[in-house]
Parts: sequence; C-alpha cells; structure tokens
Amino acid sequence: YTTLFRSASNSVYKAYAIAAEGYYYNTTKINNPFTGTMTIEPVTFSPIATICPAGTMCTDGPYEPTPCPAGTYAGSAGSNTCTPCADGYYQTETGASSCNICPAASKCSVKPNPPEPCSKGEYQNEEGKMVCKTCSSGSYQTEKGQTSCNVCPKGNSCAEPDDPPTPCPTGKYQDKEGQTTCSACPGGQYSSSAGAISCNICPSGSYSGVGASSCNLCPL
Repeated sequence: YTTLFRSASNSVYKAYAIAAEGYYYNTTKINNPFTGTMTIEPVTFSPIATICPAGTMCTDGPYEPTPCPAGTYAGSAGSNTCTPCADGYYQTETGASSCNICPAASKCSVKPNPPEPCSKGEYQNEEGKMVCKTCSSGSYQTEKGQTSCNVCPKGNSCAEPDDPPTPCPTGKYQDKEGQTTCSACPGGQYSSSAGAISCNICPSGSYSGVGASSCNLCPL
C-alpha cells in the first residue's frame, strides 16, 4: 500500500510504497523534498514485496531488513520483531535465527554475552542455566568452569567451598569425608602429625589432655 507526504502549503502530494509488516521493498532511501528527512524513493511500478528473511525483522515500511540485535533472534521468515533469547540461552551475534543453549559448567545471565564459566567454589552440571550452584557443605572446587565439586577427604577440613582442603593440625583428626572442621583428640590420646584420620593412645605411664599433640610422663 502507499503513504502520502505533502508540502507545507498542503498543495503537493507524493505517494510512496510501504510494505506490510514482515516484508520489505528493495528501494533506495532519499531525502523527502518537503521535510528534509530520510524517506524512500517513490516506486514507479507495481512492486512485489520480499518476505523478511530469518534473523531479521521488517517493521511497517519499505526499509531494508534489520538484523536482530545480539541476545535476540527471529526463527522464521516474515518477522516484524525479534524475540529475546529464552532464559539459559545466549546469542552474541547479530542477525541470528536461533539462540545457543548455555553449556554445563557455565552460566548465561546476560543474553547478548558469551557463557561465563562458573567461579571457584561453584559448579553447574546442567545445560541452559542462568546461575551456577554453590558447592555443598564439606565439598570444594578450586577451579573455574567445573561440572561438580570435590568431597573433602579424611584428615582434612573444608570450611570454604573455594579453598583447597586444610589438613587437620596436630592434636586433631578427622575420620570422615565431607567435613568442615576437625575434632580434637580426646584425653589420653594424641596426634603428632597434620592430616591425621585418628589419634594414638598414650603409652602406659603417660597421659594427655584434650587436643594433645604428645603425651606427658606421669609424675612419680
């Protein structure tokens, strides 16, 4: 169909062809002689509108197709708008006909940006996620972009999910996996080395208090 531009005196009219939404005319942009603004060259024949290709949008007018911005897409031809990528998907390119699913070990919170690897102390074992998961209590992850966390080993404590295991100090032990603290050796026992999974019983004729790293000889 057509649109009319008129002069300031309202005495002169010019007709310009306007394509329907989702279509465009392959015409040339010129200055409107009446307003000085950018318009479209008059179509002097019966034009055949071209359908807007996938990855672009064509609004009401004869303009060339507009590529979809990054973070959006147009999956089929004849679109008059671009659709934002769904949550957990991304698209860094313009003119896209689809979005990419966020890979495991990453998060996609900003749709025009590439996937961001999970930080230390985090993981993501599923695709299509906007956030990463924090390692559970007693587990850790010291590398970025991981799909799982590591269970804290025996003889260690894991208080922070982004720190490596800390060996139990002398006088303490840990006989279980996945723990955030170490336990003090009970009275009458000791641990003289770091990373112990058990305590030693004081030999006959000696004693110790709680959390001892050695035993004392009993007084005569």
